[in-house]
Amino acid sequence: MSTGRPIVTAARLDTLSPQLQAMVARDPLLQYELLEAGKGGMSPGQEILHRSQGNNRLCRAANQVGKTHALCAEIHWQALGTHPFRPVGRTQGISYCVIKDFDNGYHEFCGKLRALQPPDVLHPSCEWSKLGGYTVLDKGHRRRCIMYKDGYRVEFKGGKQD
Repeated sequence: MSTGRPIVTAARLDTLSPQLQAMVARDPLLQYELLEAGKGGMSPGQEILHRSQGNNRLCRAANQVGKTHALCAEIHWQALGTHPFRPVGRTQGISYCVIKDFDNGYHEFCGKLRALQPPDVLHPSCEWSKLGGYTVLDKGHRRRCIMYKDGYRVEFKGGKQD
């Protein structure tokens, strides 16, 4: 099934200029966009989700098949304004992501988000650590959020209400 997406197979990767090969090699989000499924690229099911033009999309599948990975790509594309399949509105300068168990799951989710993070996109005040996830230095305090170079923020909220 041809999707129209410019899939870069291993054979085609060798035909790219050394500069483009290096760019793809160091950018996991670009690999996810361009490479074939099973070689770092999105699966057909993930591509269906990403191509959907609906305002509300549901990602439901079995365990360990790439739902969180797909969501992480969506977060980076939204924050960077570079979604390959749909226009991205960034007028507010902020996006929110709800995590089911914020207190116990934030750092784990951030690790998965970091796995797709393109190089050199974070604001200098934004840091990532394995134990704490993403934090931003704001008025002398560390806040759990992501800030990109242009100031766009992704803030995380918990899904639990007390």
